[in-house]
Amino acid sequence: MTIRRAGHWLLHLVEMVVAMIAGMMLLGPLWSVVGLTGSTVGMVLTMAFDMTVGMGAWMAVRGHDARMIGEMSAVMVAPFLLLLAPYGFGLVAADVVYTAGHVLMMVAMIVLMLRRFGRYSHPSGWAPIVRRAFRY
Repeated sequence: MTIRRAGHWLLHLVEMVVAMIAGMMLLGPLWSVVGLTGSTVGMVLTMAFDMTVGMGAWMAVRGHDARMIGEMSAVMVAPFLLLLAPYGFGLVAADVVYTAGHVLMMVAMIVLMLRRFGRYSHPSGWAPIVRRAFRY
């Protein structure tokens, strides 16, 4: 592993986190208007959806295939789904679901990215449609 590849990997992680935040900022108000965020379950599910959509869209722009987007989406949503079961039985509080869900999501994302280091550390892979749009 070279320093340069590690830098590309870290940049990709930061880009995905920014895309997740953008997804929440863009889609979050919609769910509030519709009324889906009034409960912990609704808030957690819409938040996970928003982050996944933002991250998936950015991964598509970066040229990742559907399999990679799907597996990253799964590791992002899984911690929240797993924590909703103990929450439903009253074993953990809503704050635990939010906080632990985010922490476990980031850990799962990092583990997956390390497992596929070669794909996530490749410099500047852009989707073909993006490459065509910026040809001179």
